[in-house]
Amino acid sequence: MKLFRILRIFLALSILIPGTVAATPFNQIIVLGDSLSDSNGNLMAAAGTPIPASAAYASGHFSNGPLWIEYLAANLGLPVDNLAVSGAYSGSIDGSKNFLDLFVPGSRLPGLSGQVDQLVAHGQANPDALYVIWAAVNNFLVFPNAANIGATVNDIVGSIKIVANLGAQSIIIPGMPNLGITPSGLSTPDPFSLTALSLGFNSALNTALLELESVLGPGVDLIPLDIFGIQAQIFNNPLSFGLTNVTQPCAVPSTSPTEFTPTVLISEVNVCANPEQYLYWDEIHPTTRTHQILSDAFLVAIIAEPATLSIFFLGFVIMNIFGRRNRLHAT
Repeated sequence: MKLFRILRIFLALSILIPGTVAATPFNQIIVLGDSLSDSNGNLMAAAGTPIPASAAYASGHFSNGPLWIEYLAANLGLPVDNLAVSGAYSGSIDGSKNFLDLFVPGSRLPGLSGQVDQLVAHGQANPDALYVIWAAVNNFLVFPNAANIGATVNDIVGSIKIVANLGAQSIIIPGMPNLGITPSGLSTPDPFSLTALSLGFNSALNTALLELESVLGPGVDLIPLDIFGIQAQIFNNPLSFGLTNVTQPCAVPSTSPTEFTPTVLISEVNVCANPEQYLYWDEIHPTTRTHQILSDAFLVAIIAEPATLSIFFLGFVIMNIFGRRNRLHAT
């Protein structure tokens, strides 16, 4: 879409002005996904019980504060319709649509397909909204093998098709982070296999998105977001992002459970003294500081071409960090 590319230029110029709300061609953000995006406590509402269980987490958030979508919405000055549900699978696995069904007996919690169904029930999509579809990680927490890639990619492509056919014109599709360098991944016997799995998924997703874009035509702008590459920038250059620990979780259970239980389901956790310097809040979820960095990546994804995203992102975030510091020193 040529018009959208032109609007990206104006957005790029606007975000370079410190202290301003970025101009945008959108009037709303609509989010579908999992715990990386669930800022409404949608899982907690669906389960009818406090999840996360510990007060160390921000209420209903799988982190210690706001998520990327909250920072992005504030930056753009836009309202958000957040349908994301923590634990969501991209489709159905053994009859379940949510990873946390494994730990909440008798539950049938919603997944990505249920979120898409909500949009279908609303009828015509908002053509002026920015849509985000981000779900896949939970599929590979259950089945961390390459045989799961094809079905997961098909789930996401199917969801994109439905949303686009409803009338959505701009859709961001973030990829898979590197599961091998999360605290959870690093604690496994073979983190390198998880890295290879993440790369394999991202390659398959990118190929599918290129094919889908030609099918949907010029009226729909699919915007990929290289989460793997962004995570690598942070992991390899932590001090550039104001971080000092990129391998360990800040929040850990006070006592070791007898069998694996996600930290989000444990009520007593110990918290590090400096969470703002940690990449990860728990074994898989980022801190709110990292979410703030990710929000910058989403903002850059709107304005930059995919081929230049990594370079543009690093420069933009470093500029933002020093800009924030300078404004703090000036006050």
